[in-house]
Amino acid sequence: MFLKDGFAGNHSKKLLAICAVLIMATVCFSVAAASDESDATDPAVSIREKTMKMEVGKDYTLHYDITPEGTTASSVSWSIDDVEGSKATIKKNDDGSCKVTTKAKGTIKITVSAKINNQDYTNTVTYTIIQQVTKVSIMLDNKAVTATELELNKELQLTAKVEPDNADDKTVTWESSDTSIVSVDSTGKIKALKTGMATIRAISDYDEKKSATCKVTVVNVPVSKITVTGTATVNIGETVTITATIEPANATNKEVDVVVADSTVINKTSQTLNNNVYSITLKGIKDGQTTVTVTTKDGGFKGTCTVTSKTVHVTGVTLNKTELEMEAYGSASQYKLVQTVAPNNATDKTVSWASSDPTVATVDGSGNVTALKPGNASITVTTKDGQHTATCLITVTNELTVEAKITEGGGKAVVTNTNDILAGLKAAEEKGLIPTVLIIAMNCDQVTIPSEIPRFIKTMDDAQMSVQLKVGYLLFDLDAIERIDTSGSNIGVSMATVDLGEKYEEYKPYYAYDINMYVDEVAKPISFGSNPVVVILFYQLKEGEKAEDLMVGFIRDSGKPLKVSDAKYDEELGVIFETNHFSKYAFVFYPADFAAGDYSIVLVIISLIVIIVLLILVTLYVRSYEGISGMFSFRKKYDDEYDYQNQY
Repeated sequence: MFLKDGFAGNHSKKLLAICAVLIMATVCFSVAAASDESDATDPAVSIREKTMKMEVGKDYTLHYDITPEGTTASSVSWSIDDVEGSKATIKKNDDGSCKVTTKAKGTIKITVSAKINNQDYTNTVTYTIIQQVTKVSIMLDNKAVTATELELNKELQLTAKVEPDNADDKTVTWESSDTSIVSVDSTGKIKALKTGMATIRAISDYDEKKSATCKVTVVNVPVSKITVTGTATVNIGETVTITATIEPANATNKEVDVVVADSTVINKTSQTLNNNVYSITLKGIKDGQTTVTVTTKDGGFKGTCTVTSKTVHVTGVTLNKTELEMEAYGSASQYKLVQTVAPNNATDKTVSWASSDPTVATVDGSGNVTALKPGNASITVTTKDGQHTATCLITVTNELTVEAKITEGGGKAVVTNTNDILAGLKAAEEKGLIPTVLIIAMNCDQVTIPSEIPRFIKTMDDAQMSVQLKVGYLLFDLDAIERIDTSGSNIGVSMATVDLGEKYEEYKPYYAYDINMYVDEVAKPISFGSNPVVVILFYQLKEGEKAEDLMVGFIRDSGKPLKVSDAKYDEELGVIFETNHFSKYAFVFYPADFAAGDYSIVLVIISLIVIIVLLILVTLYVRSYEGISGMFSFRKKYDDEYDYQNQY
């Protein structure tokens, strides 16, 4: 029991000791924690007025704050960093605040410094010093004005002078005390609306307490006089301008009434006012004389002008053509003649038109001529005033140009208006005309032509076909067209430059061309026999080349080029020659070594045969005992027998 009590007493003492230790540790920890928490917030100094509007020439006070609360500074000082020069001064007040005195606009930096716990702390704030508006004046013609007069309906530009010149905000707002009398816009332009007085005010947008006023009195200036041009003359159909001058020049109401005594002679077309002068435009209507009266609405002042209107008679007429060749069908059967009547300001330019032979060519009232059939007709224009005339001689040829339309692509062309061409050929046949089918494909080397066209031409008495490609023309007459193979659906004609290769090197410089004909896109040789095709190759002589040196040669498969006779050079067209077959041809402008043409021998033989036949006929005629009478008797007998046979 003793042991227990002793053990228990010792045990209790130990527990008490442990508790005491724990309590002391807790207290120390709390104090330490409190000490750490206090040390966590560093002292600081700051300027209280971080944003402040500063104006030039004023004093401002800045204060400082130290944190955390309860912290004190052993010393406080103020400093200024004047970025742009001496814009402000500072002074520390007895209570530690800072007095700032501004001197000029600009930017400054002010710093507060504090010593806390032997440590230096600072805070800097930047301020902008504004140059405030000190005065506003209303200006007119660069002079300050507080009152002015303005004529009714007039405008005047006022301006606002804001001082000083370097003020940051110099904008103003304009106001009128009575907008029914004087209005003002945002730029200061005022307008007098009715007689009376209104006050115009210019208010500073920076400081509405700064403003200026101007009293505007609207006055009326009466008309005292009007002066009008005394006399004027105008041609019928033309205009003349007279003037009417209002006095004084600054009269308020310058409105006038213009009255023409006889509006069948003169008619007023317009009137315009420039400052105080009216320009009144009058037009002559017919021969005669009348007065024009101008009256002011203010005061009823009058001025008159005597105006004479007269006729300008025609002195002659001309036409844009004196001779004209036309065709009896298609676009070339229409032409508009244009007349020019002199003088240009003639009063009556009316004309009439007539044709000497309306069966050949007709003309309508506007000078449009229509050719109807081959022949000649004179188209005459006659002026109504003076019966002056001019004539154009129309020659309607027995030829007709039927133009083809094409589509192009890849250097090739295709005729597309077959029906139109056939219609033109039929019209030519009906009218007894000689048609030429004109196919122009200037950007192409080859053209495809429906066979229906040459096939129809073959049925005609006379016709031609002209094919123009990039390098030249091909001209086919009816006999040549009859040689063309039209068994296919189309024919083709090509003509292009070609290089003859090394074999013909010795003939350089030469200009070679390959001419071909196709049936359904297949090349086919063709011979035109004694009905050659005319070939025209576009060419302009080069320096040193002479037309008389031209030589054209047919390029054979072997041997020298065969010279083509009768080739010639034309300045407008180029090289021209005839061929009875299509192949390769070349021309040069020097004496080339071409072989003589075989055609010359044939022509010589044909000529000899013709001469021999003529000699035989002459011999038979001389030996005939009946002579000429015998020949007529033979003819009569033949005719009688022919008539007899026809009866049966």
